[in-house]
Amino acid sequence: MVEKEPGDYKTEVHFIGQVVYGTHFETTAGLFCEIHLEYGETWRELPDKQEQSIQTQTAYPSPEGLHVFAHPVDLHFATDSIYGWPQLVFRVWRLDEVGRIDLMSYGVCALPCTTGVFSLEVPTWRPLGKWYEETMAFFVGGPPRLLNQDILTADVSKRSQIKTISSGTLHLDLEVLLRNFGVHWTNSYKD
Repeated sequence: MVEKEPGDYKTEVHFIGQVVYGTHFETTAGLFCEIHLEYGETWRELPDKQEQSIQTQTAYPSPEGLHVFAHPVDLHFATDSIYGWPQLVFRVWRLDEVGRIDLMSYGVCALPCTTGVFSLEVPTWRPLGKWYEETMAFFVGGPPRLLNQDILTADVSKRSQIKTISSGTLHLDLEVLLRNFGVHWTNSYKD
């Protein structure tokens, strides 16, 4: 029997699942999601990846109004701390009938921190513009956008100061697998 070293007990988290569909988006145009991954300094994505973004295909609404993405999510991390737990930042884009692409909404989802299977709903929103900006958006397109997108992952108290309007909901199915967290919580390296 090979004796295990402390390095063999690196804490790991694996998120496996999919962005299933979007509901309540008030558009007949195609939608796609840009998903950016945010995590703390002590987290490392496995294998090492240069890009932290995922983009779904463009989904057109079904008669029931569902935009079906069925886009896979497979994220694997090693970490030394639970500080900076991963979260997903969504930007939902609209591709209209003339080929114009508009940013429709934003959403933020903290990933589950326990082992199990989860069905998550991510409410999305966009900034509420002044009356003339909303009028322009209605007739011409191009809803108001955030000038500083760092606010998406900022403290909730800062984000709550923005006037927003609901823009739809994304639905995710995720399975979370934790490895060696119990070993580190008990500070024991025994089998």
